[in-house]
Amino acid sequence: GLKVEGRRIAILVDSSASMTDELLLDIIRRKNASDNYKRAGPKWRRTKRIVRWLLARLPSSSQVDVIVYGAKGRSLGPRGWKNARDSGALGVILKELELFIPGGPTNLEAGLSSVSGATDVYVITDGLPTIGDSNYRSLNPFASCSALWGKSNRISGPCRRALFKHTISNSTLRPSTKVNVILLPIEGDPEASAAYWSWASATGGLMIAPAESWP
Repeated sequence: GLKVEGRRIAILVDSSASMTDELLLDIIRRKNASDNYKRAGPKWRRTKRIVRWLLARLPSSSQVDVIVYGAKGRSLGPRGWKNARDSGALGVILKELELFIPGGPTNLEAGLSSVSGATDVYVITDGLPTIGDSNYRSLNPFASCSALWGKSNRISGPCRRALFKHTISNSTLRPSTKVNVILLPIEGDPEASAAYWSWASATGGLMIAPAESWP
């Protein structure tokens, strides 16, 4: 049921270390391996196929921006919105994505803050965020989440849920923006599906956890 539609379409691609593989042990191995080994991760290869699938189905009258986000957000290809009929610009996007090295934490806040004026957003990710850009030390809900202000390299499930809610509630997306989420599998993040489904549903969009054979 996932359709690619909208006047201005932003595709947000989670490029964190976990996007290379599904099992935590395999993710750790790739995290400490060469750049080529990271790029060759099965989930990262699948992510790139999904981006190609989305770009191939852009309405001819739409504009697109592809943003990768790990610790920071970064727009691929020429600056600004790209015309869906501009095969040269789309080619540059895919070339830069092919060369991109996945790694680091998941900062959904940085990804969303890189979006400007989108009517529709497609998020490709595998779980809840692990860091953000806000001053969490001063926010009461995060009093026990020391990972968010520099005193731990691990973040708990409850803190990730709170971080996700804070990120969405403080997003600069327009209220009318429709959000669709493509949630890829990962070991150890069971609450991501419900959280992303709630977000997408509230905007009139879809959350899908696609079969292994797709795309």
